[in-house]
Amino acid sequence: MDSLRVVHWNADSLKGKVGLLRLFLKEQRVDVMLISETYLKSKLQLRIPGYFVYRQDEVTPQGEAYRGLAVLVKRTLVHQAVEPKRLDTLYALGVDIQVGGGEMRLYAAYRAPSTPLRVQEVRDLLLTAPPTTPTIVAGDLNAKHQAWHNTTSNTTGKQLVHDASTYGYEIAGPREPTRLDPVRPHRDSVLDIVVYRGLRAPPTQEVLTDLPSDHPPVLLVFREPATTTGPPKSLVHTDWATYHQTLAAFERPALVKTPEEVDAAAVEISRTLQTALRASSSTRPRSETDRTHCHT
Repeated sequence: MDSLRVVHWNADSLKGKVGLLRLFLKEQRVDVMLISETYLKSKLQLRIPGYFVYRQDEVTPQGEAYRGLAVLVKRTLVHQAVEPKRLDTLYALGVDIQVGGGEMRLYAAYRAPSTPLRVQEVRDLLLTAPPTTPTIVAGDLNAKHQAWHNTTSNTTGKQLVHDASTYGYEIAGPREPTRLDPVRPHRDSVLDIVVYRGLRAPPTQEVLTDLPSDHPPVLLVFREPATTTGPPKSLVHTDWATYHQTLAAFERPALVKTPEEVDAAAVEISRTLQTALRASSSTRPRSETDRTHCHT
């Protein structure tokens, strides 16, 4: 089974980038995409073929889109959305993924540089799942520290390192910069990191250059394989005209008066609907064309 491939990315707005994003997902064989700073209003649709899309849109008091998160999950993955958790200093949106017979919880996260981080909120996210569920918080936390390959540390980075040491979780970042300064390249930094607990081994991390933003996407490859579901082996075709004709041929139940008669009528109606559906439906094996179409 293939290893789980997760990408986290500060998009600095998804407007005008969706086409490139679709191509990126296909070329990089991404299972889960964690996106921050989407800058989308809820009325704008985000359709990604082959993926479920979960969003947490934010607007200013003036109604302008800002911040915002999105999580894209490949449709073949067994998963479920995590109940949203509102935090004071951090944005987070999560999903549970079935991996290797168990679960893994993944959060897309973002902290604005103007908002001091309450590190307990990061810890709280890591503890939302049961102790046996590995949990990962990934994104731009605007935290610098030499522990994840920065040349300097800021207050947020120092607080995170101290809290991780105290409470027993891990922080890691790629070796390449994830925030590119177009004017002063010597100030490039690693701001997009992963905070995690419960993993058998840390994910490998690779900075990619396929998407436009001042934050390049970061590919995480986990040792754990994702649990997937395949398409059904056969397709069912229902002739709805025949279905309605079959229903019309059945005798309608008499007027019911007692609770017992209601129950009996409900059973009879259900049996009639099932009989009509079977009489008007046929199956055929799924062809290779069908399989390809299902995943596009």
